[in-house]
Order: sequence, then structure tokens, then C-alpha cells
Amino acid sequence: MYISTFGATKGYYQIPVKEDDIWFAAFMSEFGEFETMRTIFGMRSSGATFIRATQRILQPVRKITASYVDDISVYSDV
Repeated sequence: MYISTFGATKGYYQIPVKEDDIWFAAFMSEFGEFETMRTIFGMRSSGATFIRATQRILQPVRKITASYVDDISVYSDV
């Protein structure tokens, strides 16, 4: 059996934040106040949102894949 593992750490940044919720993702720095339009690390629901998105994407190939947080494994007998 062969197993290939892929890390999708940058995947969080591919998930958009709903327009009405962008103000939740706002943060302040010494350079001013900023709002992000993409999911970022550290938000309470960002991990669960990313896991749900990954599971939805992998659903058609669920027989040969497995996912855990931001890691995806593909396995086969060939």
C-alpha cells in the first residue's frame, strides 16, 4: 500500500468570510485597523470551517482519501 500525505496549511486563506461577518475578523496594529476577507488562524471557528470544507471537497474520493485538520492522505494498492 502507498500513502501520500499533503499539508494544506495555506488552505485557511482560501475560504472567504461572509460579507456580514468581515468586521468579526478585524484587527488592530500600530499601522491601523484592518479587516480580512479570508479566514485567518486564531478565529474561534476557523478550524472547524476548514475541516468541513476539506471533507466536502474530498467527499467524491472518500474511498481513497483521509483528512485530519490540514493534512490530507491519499492511499492506493498500486
